[in-house]
Amino acid sequence: MNRLRILLMAAAIASVASGCAHTDIIAAPEAPLGRVVVYRNGVAYFERHAHVNGSLTLEVPRGRVDDFLKSLTVVDAKDGTPLAISYRTPRESAGSVVTMEIELPPGPRDVRITYVTESPAWKPSYRVVLGEDDEATLQSWAVVDNVSGESWDKVRVGVGSTSALSFRYDLHSVRMVQRETIDHGDRLAAAPPTGGSAYAVGGQKQRVLANLSVEELDQVAMQNRDFTQSVDVSATAAMDSAGVSLAGTTGAESKYRPEGAAVVVADKKRRRRRRGKKRKTKDSVEDGVVGGVVGGVTGGVVHGASAPPSPPPPPSAPLDRLAQQLSTSPGRVRIEGNALRNETGDTDSGLRRANTLREALVARGIASERIDVVDGGAIVDDPAQAVKVVAVDDAPAASQAVSESNEDGGPQGSAHFVADDPITLQAGHSAMVTLLNEATKAQQVYVYDPTSERGSSTFAFNAVRLKNPSDHTLDAGPVTVYADGQFLGEGIADPIPPRSTALVPYALDRTLRVEPRTKTREQIQRLLTVQRGVATTQTQRIRETVLDIDNRGTDDAVVYVRHAVPSGWTLEDPPKSLEHYGDDILVPVTVKAGERATLTLAESMPINTSIDLRSSGGLRAVAVYLEGGKVPPALAEQLESVLETHARLRDLDDALLTQREQLAVLRARVQELNVQLVSLRKVGKAQSLSSHLAKRMKALSDDLDAATLEVTELQTDQLTARIELSNQIADLTLSKPKGGGTVGNAAP
Repeated sequence: MNRLRILLMAAAIASVASGCAHTDIIAAPEAPLGRVVVYRNGVAYFERHAHVNGSLTLEVPRGRVDDFLKSLTVVDAKDGTPLAISYRTPRESAGSVVTMEIELPPGPRDVRITYVTESPAWKPSYRVVLGEDDEATLQSWAVVDNVSGESWDKVRVGVGSTSALSFRYDLHSVRMVQRETIDHGDRLAAAPPTGGSAYAVGGQKQRVLANLSVEELDQVAMQNRDFTQSVDVSATAAMDSAGVSLAGTTGAESKYRPEGAAVVVADKKRRRRRRGKKRKTKDSVEDGVVGGVVGGVTGGVVHGASAPPSPPPPPSAPLDRLAQQLSTSPGRVRIEGNALRNETGDTDSGLRRANTLREALVARGIASERIDVVDGGAIVDDPAQAVKVVAVDDAPAASQAVSESNEDGGPQGSAHFVADDPITLQAGHSAMVTLLNEATKAQQVYVYDPTSERGSSTFAFNAVRLKNPSDHTLDAGPVTVYADGQFLGEGIADPIPPRSTALVPYALDRTLRVEPRTKTREQIQRLLTVQRGVATTQTQRIRETVLDIDNRGTDDAVVYVRHAVPSGWTLEDPPKSLEHYGDDILVPVTVKAGERATLTLAESMPINTSIDLRSSGGLRAVAVYLEGGKVPPALAEQLESVLETHARLRDLDDALLTQREQLAVLRARVQELNVQLVSLRKVGKAQSLSSHLAKRMKALSDDLDAATLEVTELQTDQLTARIELSNQIADLTLSKPKGGGTVGNAAP
């Protein structure tokens, strides 16, 4: 029978990366590699071909067994039919390699063996060679690392990037699910829990927490259910009629928990309630028998439904230390029970010992789901090694990096590139596999990026706007730009979907200088409610970003402005040429040589505000609201009347202020003339001057009286206008028309 020894490719990758030594496994020449496809999510697809006759043997690094079993497929190379496979169930063993003997249907045949396992991710690298008339060449390479320990001889190597998830999953370990045995009520012995298997893979490093001997387990069995001994069936049958469980008894020797008598009596009470009155007499007799039997074991006699307290068993120091250690540290543990050399005929003694210790730990407050129970499978000579407790590291949970946008450089869609010609790659070497070398369209432009971490708020970047000419997604990676045999710069490209364009900044240019400024204003969109002159409004807070772009070069330039619209804001009147760039937007602007171009981007956010219609500020806001032209006619008429009255009142206030100032001047002048006339009366030769001043004073007095009358009239008009405005505001309502809706709502 032809037997092959095949290497699983990704052996000891972590050890190689850390510089640690690892076991090299040489692949058999009868099963050469045919194809290897490396992915960006940490796995690789391997394909081998071999001629077999009924079976094959695989030597798989222990750390890669789960990946191998998860994806292994063996098919007939002739017709592609999947073949049924089986292998020996793995047991705990040492070593870094698991030998898997796989049985196939009998008969010779050519087979194709494929599997997916852990592998270093490939790295992309791009070149853009710019030509004339927006013509360019896009080249792409993939850097692939061969750290498998096996040389790839004439292997077709490919790379891929998909949105598929990848994770670890334990398929190698044997898992036993703990189940409860349900008693039908006629027997009193509780069923032991079924042994379970840990999720750890054999051969890995284990942290031993404790070793318990047979003597220590005997001490544990005195306080808990004892699973360490075989049950004497004859004794069980004899005592069962008395209602006593002998789980944990050999011959005439019996071991019980101190509370065993109380358990028996309590169960007897349940049986009395379940059975009829006629059974009570027989149960009373059985109670007496039970009391005698239990009394013989515990050193006391049970009378009726109670038992005298028995002294507690001596404490188990190793068990108490173990329980204390487990209670202060998280994680799961595995209890491995082993058989002694003199117990070769008893195949279950190890598992019973492990279950006994598990019951003791659960009784001390350790959660049962933290404890796995297995048969260690070993036969030991030293009774001190009867039970071993080891720490179990939880298997790594399936995880995948989650991002809210594609700006993290993760895969978009899928890509699959396979080299046309096979290559040879020695172990421990890396290769650059050509993925793409195609003509495409590319244009030299500018990018103004004030939002990103490495952007600039003053100058624009040189950038290349290129198109992905392939039908596959180009992964994120470095891009080197050349033109006319010269190096222009380097940039980082985000993933580029098939047939789409991308912007790659590669140099900071000071030819285009940008002066940004921002201003904010508020504009009423609709009136929601009006109560006692206070209106609740839905207002748009408008923020305008104005960019003055100066082209200081000698050629016209196209600059793509990157702008971030904050959460909660909406871009008003977006340009038709707008493009989305992740969560941001791109707006192209053409700037002629030696000139300035201005770009204004307005964003709005709805807010609710309250304004006082009796204040000048509130009425100014209403005037701006009316200028918008979206006010319903009925409401517009009311608001216009309010504004007219307010304007008239404002004119009256101005006129009244002017008259009061003039009145003050007249009063001061009259007072001054009066003082002068009093002084002239003391001089006899100043009669003519006194007469002139008297006439002047009379004229000023008349003007003063007229001004006083004018002020009085203005005050009356002011009071009337103020009352009118107050009444108009009070009568301002947002009534609902017959067709529904609200008068204050703006027209759509």
